[in-house]
Amino acid sequence: MQMFGSKRELFLEVVHAAFDRIETTFENADHTLPALGAAYGRLLQNERTVGLVVLHGYAAAADETVREAVRRRHLGLQRLVARLTGGDALQVRTFFATGLIVTVSTLLDLTEQRADAAWSAWILDLAAPPGEDAER
Repeated sequence: MQMFGSKRELFLEVVHAAFDRIETTFENADHTLPALGAAYGRLLQNERTVGLVVLHGYAAAADETVREAVRRRHLGLQRLVARLTGGDALQVRTFFATGLIVTVSTLLDLTEQRADAAWSAWILDLAAPPGEDAER
């Protein structure tokens, strides 16, 4: 019995599962940018495959079907972060830019060499909604 019509369909199911896992992680965290960032970092530490699959999805965007599916999920994740945190467009873009650095650093196991830890904390402080101190 064939469960998936093609390798692409199987790949997209795996990509959707990874984005679902990230969404659940964000929904279950405190709804601040620093708390979502910390929850995402823990997710990557505990389930490295999630980050790897998402990066594969971005890398496979040359395929139009994959690009549209990953685009929808990425934009949906941005909307979720904005809704949960009340962050504006700049704060959400900064959060995702920082998340990409954290993803690559974590997946390459650069924890000892990372210069981004202090930078990420600083940038998340800047991205916190007005009047809200970043939590550490």
